[in-house]
Amino acid sequence: LSSLASSAQAAKGAGFEPADFEKDDDDNFHIDFITAVSNLRAANYRIPQAARHQCKMIAGRIIPAIATTTASVTGLVMLELFKVLQGKPAEKIKNGNFDIGTNSYMMFEAEPPKQIKTRVNFNPPDPSKFPEAYTEKGDVKPEYKDPDLCLGFAETVKSYPDPHTKYDKLWLENTKDLTVKQLKEAAEALFGDKGFTVA
Repeated sequence: LSSLASSAQAAKGAGFEPADFEKDDDDNFHIDFITAVSNLRAANYRIPQAARHQCKMIAGRIIPAIATTTASVTGLVMLELFKVLQGKPAEKIKNGNFDIGTNSYMMFEAEPPKQIKTRVNFNPPDPSKFPEAYTEKGDVKPEYKDPDLCLGFAETVKSYPDPHTKYDKLWLENTKDLTVKQLKEAAEALFGDKGFTVA
């Protein structure tokens, strides 16, 4: 920290000038910088890194994309945000679809959110390892689809509330100063009678 402070003192009074982005001038190191920082971010998130020439191609498309598609999407989002700020009902909020090439814009009602329900996940047994699990017609026998028999091929995934959507919330009171362990214990105390545990 002390070395950073001394560097800041040495740079006092220094001015900065904005640099125009130029991807085709290798002497300004713009693409080298973009390649370095984007690959550092990729490494952080365990996603594939890109070579310098790939970064150069992608960077060249950013300005046209911001001036067209991104600007249009931002405008449509803001129109819908105004409805939220005005307290309009959810039915008034629309999805948008547009084609810049033909200059056509369509607004339509969004589909209701997907409901998450209690269900049975079934993984069919491997016929070569469990031939007895199949009938003569090649169908899986009912007992292998029954999660209550605990044969390892079917399990019940409980949903609470049943059903719910990704917009539903569960509220815990007075959690501001809790540690992670205390939060886990509070959640299990509240929902433990429903058969839920927090991993």
